[in-house]
Amino acid sequence: MKIQPKTHQPSEELSKALAEHFAKKGTIPKPINMDDTPIARTLDEFVKPPSNDPGELLKHRYLCKGGGLLLVGPTGHGKSSLAMQLMIKWALGQPVFGLEPSRPLKSLLVQAENDDGDLGEMKTGVFNGLNLSLDQQTEACSRICVSQETSKTGATLCYDVLDPLLNAIKPDLLWIDPALAYIGGDMNNQKDVGAFLRNHLNPLIEKHNCGVVIIHHTNKLSKDPDKQMTDFTYIGAGSAEWSNWSRAIIALNKTDVDNLYELIAAKRGARLKWRTADGEGLSMKRYIGHCKRPDTICWIEMAIAEAEELRANNGKSVEDVLKHVAKSGLIAKEDLKKVCQQNGIGKHLVIELISELVEDEQLFEYRIPRKEVKPKVMLSREQLIVDPCLTLDSYTQDSQGYYHAPTNFKEAA
Repeated sequence: MKIQPKTHQPSEELSKALAEHFAKKGTIPKPINMDDTPIARTLDEFVKPPSNDPGELLKHRYLCKGGGLLLVGPTGHGKSSLAMQLMIKWALGQPVFGLEPSRPLKSLLVQAENDDGDLGEMKTGVFNGLNLSLDQQTEACSRICVSQETSKTGATLCYDVLDPLLNAIKPDLLWIDPALAYIGGDMNNQKDVGAFLRNHLNPLIEKHNCGVVIIHHTNKLSKDPDKQMTDFTYIGAGSAEWSNWSRAIIALNKTDVDNLYELIAAKRGARLKWRTADGEGLSMKRYIGHCKRPDTICWIEMAIAEAEELRANNGKSVEDVLKHVAKSGLIAKEDLKKVCQQNGIGKHLVIELISELVEDEQLFEYRIPRKEVKPKVMLSREQLIVDPCLTLDSYTQDSQGYYHAPTNFKEAA
């Protein structure tokens, strides 16, 4: 066994105690100069890293040199564009979605899924979405290199492609997209996955003193609530070895709300120090969605409180109520509630949303008298002057069910 020479001086008291201990045992360790022997160090050599730890890649030591991050998400939902956005922001030394680099990071992306046009669209989309200046675009491009490899896998990939690229580029982070294109074996077989990650990839990232981000697909997700994944640590397709090997895991999870995704820190997430909406507790998730601007392939973050409200409301908002109210005319409040419920808005939620619209003066509420019965509650987008002497039978009703005032029913000034 090789005893590695000490890289720092332990405390004088501890050194003395250790020396006395080894002297009594007659086994004072001495360095052995054989390169192929295992290395062991005494416990006193392991110290808490300094705040400016040179091995740190993502803040709070979420990811350090020699470690691997698994970025997992469903097929076709934008993992590659998310990876591009992370690379660009980290190249500028800027945080994104609560993931903060320790400094500007240089990246090498080895990928097999996207052609030149796809990569160009993603790059330009992120630049546009983030409103980066020309200087920032130039700086980001200078720190990101891309290699498109579509034929080599397994050990051949590692030693014929990755090793020379890492030696030439010397990145802080190696990105592999996607995992299944490069494993060169059975993704479900622990032996195959372990050989790729532990026997081939690990020695490379240690040799070149960098970290690695592996982009991986999820298992096919069930729509049955009772069968849906709750432990996102093991959401990646195939062997559990993918997750067991990873130092950190970020999962992209599509919610049941349109264009609302959870970004889940599934492993070591507490290190990121994400907070809940009230700021009182730790959170393991952020909410993101695709930017809707034309020619923009970019992810944007949504406030936690807003996202959780959308989820509680099944994604429905006041806009989903307002679209059922014509720009002119009156609609019975009960009729509007029925239409909204037919379109997936719960009966209690629709009442809350209508009240919110009235309070914000996007809808105006009127009570129109009826003969021998209670007044009918009506809603309109227009603010109107109502003659309290006119009963509902004085109004005309069109084929869509909207009521229109007689000639002396005027719009408010």
